[in-house]
Amino acid sequence: MEQPKPPKPEKPDLLRDLWRDQSLLKLHLLDGTVLEGRIKQFDQYNLRVKVEDGTVYLIPKHALVYVEVIP
Repeated sequence: MEQPKPPKPEKPDLLRDLWRDQSLLKLHLLDGTVLEGRIKQFDQYNLRVKVEDGTVYLIPKHALVYVEVIP
């Protein structure tokens, strides 16, 4: 008889938490650009970020170097 598989531990999802909390972020991109804004939407490959002047940017995740949370 086959034994049941143990449940997989839940992975922390940083982007989901930052989106849900509407945290203010500083996004550093590969080309040296730094954007300050909030995640409006995201999927497997992209982030949609709205900056303070209302502009919305579609950023591929592979273009991110790192993300800072602004307190």
